[in-house]
Amino acid sequence: MNGKIKKIISLLLCLIMLSGTLSICAYGEEKASLSKLHTEKSCIVDENGRTVSLRGVNLGGWLVFEEWFCPIDDGKSENELAGSEIYEILVDRFGEDGAKELLNTYMDNWITADDLDYIASTGMNCVRVPFWYRNFQDENGNWILNENGEPDFSRLDWIVEECGKRGLYVILDLHGAPGYQNDAHHSGKVKGSHLYESDAQGREYRKRTVELWEKIAEHFKGNSTVAAYDLLNEPCCDMNENLYFQKMWNLYDRLYKAVRKIDSETIMIMEAIWWLDRLPDPLAYGWNDVMYEVHLYDYTKENIDRNAEDLEKYSERYNIPLYVGEMNSGECYGYALNSYSEKGANWTTWTYKGISKDPKSTWFMRIGTCEKADIGNDSFDEIKEKWSRPIRSENFSDNESLLATLKSAVALDVRQSDGKDKTKYIFYVTRRLFLNLYARLYAMILKIQNLHK
Repeated sequence: MNGKIKKIISLLLCLIMLSGTLSICAYGEEKASLSKLHTEKSCIVDENGRTVSLRGVNLGGWLVFEEWFCPIDDGKSENELAGSEIYEILVDRFGEDGAKELLNTYMDNWITADDLDYIASTGMNCVRVPFWYRNFQDENGNWILNENGEPDFSRLDWIVEECGKRGLYVILDLHGAPGYQNDAHHSGKVKGSHLYESDAQGREYRKRTVELWEKIAEHFKGNSTVAAYDLLNEPCCDMNENLYFQKMWNLYDRLYKAVRKIDSETIMIMEAIWWLDRLPDPLAYGWNDVMYEVHLYDYTKENIDRNAEDLEKYSERYNIPLYVGEMNSGECYGYALNSYSEKGANWTTWTYKGISKDPKSTWFMRIGTCEKADIGNDSFDEIKEKWSRPIRSENFSDNESLLATLKSAVALDVRQSDGKDKTKYIFYVTRRLFLNLYARLYAMILKIQNLHK
């Protein structure tokens, strides 16, 4: 490496040290402000009573596979592969240990600490983490234990710890419950729901779902990084939900009471999926410190306006905060984000990264074109290689148009009211800019070093 290149790298290193020092100073201030959240009427507030608006993104495809945007295929299935099928194929071909090694390789690479730096650099303050019961149990409900003989929540521990370091709150989202809360592929089994049934098997599934949340609550109670427990993702999706309203509400009530006996502080989220009138008045059940959630995939201003009106109406009617847990609005994305924010809603977009042939897809902040692993035909080594460095976000492209829209929506946070909060927000965004600078300079150094090896 010649002297000129060495000087360039030295200069870049100095800039990184400067940005890192400034970032650390800001980090100390921000970490202290990452206090435990709770609800106060229609708002989320921190321990000092300051309003906190959650603005973030889902980490879809990390702990829960979704074939349509994940690097996975089986070479033959016409329908969407669900998690249970993926497990079965991998175990049948490579045994329990081989399947576990491949899945760990995938999870180690799909989301890394660099991704959390990237999300923090946008100004967002929250991630929603979808998981399903098979991350912690086998099909029969036997716990996967760590070296201490306790349920192994190491993946959740890692994400919560790393997000806390970066000033990011975490919403823990049960995407797939034992017995499956809906018939959609993303719960883990297509047309597999038996969670609400009155027979012995249904009662066992509900018992296991309660026990799962009890263990999670016991593990994370008092952790200020955990903003909320999202109890069931899209309950009754792809089902005749009219047949299950009361059973769903009763299960929510059972989960609420079980968790509250263990954790009296953490916000709990009940989902209505698409329409808020699918959920009861929380006062009727005595629910406190709860937030109601909808998922809004609407692509016209007319529908977005209707959604915004509903958010305002039900927030006022029930006097609780509302949350758009998943969303995409195509060309109207910015309009939707600002409309929902103006009504006081919290939001996390769907989703952070994905595989797509469309370089401008509004589904993803970062878009990859890497080869999918054919789990039905590829060898063990081929699958492991495809699920290693190729799926890391450093090999994905930034969706610049969507990123600009999201950053703008975060910057225009309507909740920043008094002068103190505005100063803090400017400080907060400044830190994010330094983190972004740090990441870009580091990437430049790596490229220069690779070019001159």
